[in-house]
Amino acid sequence: ILKYLENKDNLAESVPPTVEEYETFFAEQLLKANDVVYIASSSQLEGSTYHIAKEAAQSFDNVFVLDSMNFSGGQGLVALMACRMAEAGMGAADIIPRLEIRYQLVKSSIMIDNLDYLARMQRVGTGYANLMKSLLLRPVTVMKDGKLVENGITSDYDTDKLVEKMVGREMGDIYPKRSSPIGDVVLKVEGLTRKGVL
Repeated sequence: ILKYLENKDNLAESVPPTVEEYETFFAEQLLKANDVVYIASSSQLEGSTYHIAKEAAQSFDNVFVLDSMNFSGGQGLVALMACRMAEAGMGAADIIPRLEIRYQLVKSSIMIDNLDYLARMQRVGTGYANLMKSLLLRPVTVMKDGKLVENGITSDYDTDKLVEKMVGREMGDIYPKRSSPIGDVVLKVEGLTRKGVL
């Protein structure tokens, strides 16, 4: 799609597949595999395909649809987790419950370089996109628990603030300092060397 959009005269429209299109897609995938694990964008996002895919999956005994509670890169990370599990020999029945636990660890935010593609896909207005571009502003979107919780521009955020929005607490709370008494020495090494290594 990016190649197509390189031509500035081309427009694209973001339209979710129909149940029938999903059924066809799943049937084609089942010709190559015993099971299909489909990882959908968060069901809580506008335009999510989760519910459509879930409905289509009811036509099959071996198609499993997972709500990733993410989008974009976060959804991709959940997919990579699933791929690693499949490569380790796990089947869909083992992968799904593990992903349902692990996807909660994935937090995502995106910073968009410019809005040209989104404007041409009619996801944002061209006036808004041009204004952001002329002021050299870049949008930021933060997702938490499957919902978009923050929209803004990069100049409003530093790393600590982005992390705070994603995890729901300040950076200092992530690794709080702890005082612990120094105990007895259990191992002491002196003069350990190896030429070219240590």
